[in-house]
Amino acid sequence: MWRVARDAGWLTQRLANWRVPDELKTFSGDIAIYAEPLFAEAVVDQIGFVLLEPPIDWLVKLPKSLRHREVSIMRLSEARSRVTNQFVKPADGKIFEPKVYAKGEDLPKVEQVEDIQVLVSEPVTFLNEFRCFVLEGVVLSACPYWRNDALAQAADGSWPFHGNEEAEAMAFAQEVLTHPEVTCPPAFVLDVGCTREHGWAVIEGNPCWGAGLYGCNPSAALETGRRAVRRGNGLTAEDERWVSRK
Repeated sequence: MWRVARDAGWLTQRLANWRVPDELKTFSGDIAIYAEPLFAEAVVDQIGFVLLEPPIDWLVKLPKSLRHREVSIMRLSEARSRVTNQFVKPADGKIFEPKVYAKGEDLPKVEQVEDIQVLVSEPVTFLNEFRCFVLEGVVLSACPYWRNDALAQAADGSWPFHGNEEAEAMAFAQEVLTHPEVTCPPAFVLDVGCTREHGWAVIEGNPCWGAGLYGCNPSAALETGRRAVRRGNGLTAEDERWVSRK
């Protein structure tokens, strides 16, 4: 990402610590950030910007016809008393391993990770998974990242589509983005995949400013990321609804 930004003529900064240089605090142009969530939040807080992303309940609110599985959001304490053979993951971040838990008691204790919110879903088997960088409702770049229980990277370092995967993944992503009951951030990452049980389904939506590229075009990811970093004063009402609430 740094090389692409540099080659495009952007001013670039690779921060060595959590302090932002003074010149960035008065910078008047657009800013793109590519970093893990806590670091990204720390940076924008210092320069008067905000990050846009899907809210933690975005997947829950999708029509089931696009999820093809039951998904709910709850506190970890509730999940520990309710979960039976369900897939559980932190609603935000990677605090514990996302997987199918046979019983709630197998989840981390609240004392260990606090009473965080978690997503609990009906288990399904994704045969393959695809990442899409989306800008204003259009997929700018997509690639496979998981196939047959392994990373989809080929021996030569590429991330190739197989057979009709690309056309099918793009068609389903477009179905999601144009669905009348779906609202999406202006810039985000949409992960979709094909399940063994129900066919194509949405895996999740993620912030684009820290998402792994895999085989996606870094220039497209950079443009997507720039749209997801907004100056805090003067936000539009539409952008305001997608501001990160961390």
